[in-house]
Amino acid sequence: SVNYLVKSGEQVSLTIIGSALPRDEKYFESLKKYIIDNNLTSYISMLGEVPFSKHPEVFSGYEISLNLTESGSFDKTILGSTSCGAIPLVSNASLKGILPSICLTKDSPEEIANSLKNLLNPAEQVKIQDDLKKFVESQSLHTLIERIIFEIK
Repeated sequence: SVNYLVKSGEQVSLTIIGSALPRDEKYFESLKKYIIDNNLTSYISMLGEVPFSKHPEVFSGYEISLNLTESGSFDKTILGSTSCGAIPLVSNASLKGILPSICLTKDSPEEIANSLKNLLNPAEQVKIQDDLKKFVESQSLHTLIERIIFEIK
């Protein structure tokens, strides 16, 4: 996706945060090789693991948080990065109706690149701020407790 955007003249950068699980180590190494082979080292950096206590500091420095976790799961970094001001872009179809539709993408590089271009538009970012705030609030402990109490009654 970044390669596609770079080739189309977009000014972008990507920071990959976290490390690979042992089962994904081979893929992670191939990703590093792809970055080097395609001259993307000035556009893509790897930060490695970030302690939970540093998440607000790190995520608040980014405009968009790209999360390609498979549908049906819920990666807590989606909520964490959104609460720190980064706009989420996810391929997780189970978040349809929960996140603004502009925050959902397919998992092909071209679709992701087009979705990123849309989200980089300041007018689009302003339009979705209220919906993102509602998303974060809907996942709060306070809201969860209210739901539990409602279900118990």
